Amino acid sequence: MYTSSIPAVSAPAEASFKGKPVITLPDPDDSAKPGIQFGVRKCRAFLANAEAVKAFVGKHHKPASKPDYSGIIARLRAMGKTEAEIKAIVGE
Repeated sequence: MYTSSIPAVSAPAEASFKGKPVITLPDPDDSAKPGIQFGVRKCRAFLANAEAVKAFVGKHHKPASKPDYSGIIARLRAMGKTEAEIKAIVGE
């Protein structure tokens, strides 16, 4: 089992690693996961290439799609369920 010494953070936080400064960034998809740490050298490389990084994320990031509950909702309405009951069942 893998365990990380990098803490989970909800906001960027500074720390040190082997006596050098690092910044820990929260995982944008899951705040319970360990953060992502960078030192000054990697941060400078990122800043110098920020537009390329933005383009890369835009090209490859696939946001999670919401499930299509339209068929289930239609069946629930046909069964006479109220909108509140449907919302409780489907969560929308």
